[in-house]
Amino acid sequence: MGKKMKRPFGSSLLFGVLVPVVVIGALFSFFLTSFLEPPLVSFLKEQADTSLNHASDMGIAVCEERLDDLLDLRMEDNPEMNLASKKQAVEEIKGIHGKHSGFQMLVVGQDWEILGATFAVPADRLVLPDYSKKGRYVIVRELWGATVRISCRYFPFW
Repeated sequence: MGKKMKRPFGSSLLFGVLVPVVVIGALFSFFLTSFLEPPLVSFLKEQADTSLNHASDMGIAVCEERLDDLLDLRMEDNPEMNLASKKQAVEEIKGIHGKHSGFQMLVVGQDWEILGATFAVPADRLVLPDYSKKGRYVIVRELWGATVRISCRYFPFW
């Protein structure tokens, strides 16, 4: 009569166990990523924004300290002292980078000229639309070929 066909997996027990495990595993991983990924990504973005805002607050605190030093010495009208204090503040702000690993610091002037950075900057000016000079906010922009999150703070005296 006929030849008996050979099963691809050799035994129906192996086939009967393997298929449900693979199917259930695939469904489980699909639902797990579908339902857990969005809240996890949202949480991570909130944490990153909080850390960015904290680092920018530290930068503003440095600027306020340098300005207070100038005011205590009554040297706020002296352009050389003002420039020296501003340069010192930029260096201290760049030092914040060491306290927050994974973040880079970029200090820009009033006309978006780059005053200091903790990474190699391919330009001397930053091209961004004007943002409000009030408050603290995080923006997501494309800078020099990379998408970055930026915490913006404005210090009115420099």
